[in-house]
Amino acid sequence: MCVCPFHNDKNPSMSISPSKGIFHCFACKAGGDAIKFIMNYEKLSYIEAVEKLANMYNFTLTYTKEQNSHKIDKKYLKI
Repeated sequence: MCVCPFHNDKNPSMSISPSKGIFHCFACKAGGDAIKFIMNYEKLSYIEAVEKLANMYNFTLTYTKEQNSHKIDKKYLKI
């Protein structure tokens, strides 16, 4: 348990579970994984947060330029 950085917190209200890789604040309801924490704390987009974490751990990202990479195969969607 710790003080939540996302609201004016005086008492520990944020729980962090390293084994599950998640955080949750019981006061302001902020929660998610490491990427979501970086996004909220640093006010970054998803891609910027992934790049920041990769840089912190000396991990090299490579990018591809696929035109259809944003399309989702409908057989994986439950409607």
